[in-house]
Amino acid sequence: MANPTMRKCVVDACEDKHDSHGYCAKHSFKIKRHGSAYGPFKPSRVAQPCGVEGCDFRRARQGYCHKHFSWKQRTGDASVRPVKAEYVQKSIKNKRSNYKWRTVKNHPILGSKTILEHRLIMAEFLNRELTLTENIHHINGDGKDNRIENLELWSISQPPGQRVEDKINWAIKFLKEYKPEALKEEI
Repeated sequence: MANPTMRKCVVDACEDKHDSHGYCAKHSFKIKRHGSAYGPFKPSRVAQPCGVEGCDFRRARQGYCHKHFSWKQRTGDASVRPVKAEYVQKSIKNKRSNYKWRTVKNHPILGSKTILEHRLIMAEFLNRELTLTENIHHINGDGKDNRIENLELWSISQPPGQRVEDKINWAIKFLKEYKPEALKEEI
């Protein structure tokens, strides 16, 4: 017999028991991934829409969807989109280097630092900071041509030993970092 205190998921027509903020595991995952319990597509019917006019997503917290709740936390108004952090367009020239440097302040990903421009552009494109084992390759060989079309992400990591077990462990770690869906495919 089911425990009467266990509630069901708040998503319409879902009979699963909730485990996180009123959502079952499946819908909780969709919220984390897509910002909506219905996935990447707009739902055809939403019981309680977001409090921002024109937003079709379901309320999540304090009467707003996840995106507008985040905006409210950052700006104080749920309908005002936060302004991207401005960073200084200061270039540092180095006669011995063929690369451009940038100084950024209050950058949403990198914080405040001086960084190579091509690493900054790739970090913004990937929406994450690059690791120490990642290099950026200029396809046409021009280190000052930092268009995203001219940049490739390269990995310089390699297994520390030659034993098969070491290589397998390294390969699994590498796939988890760069292509986790490949681990789920059956060979």
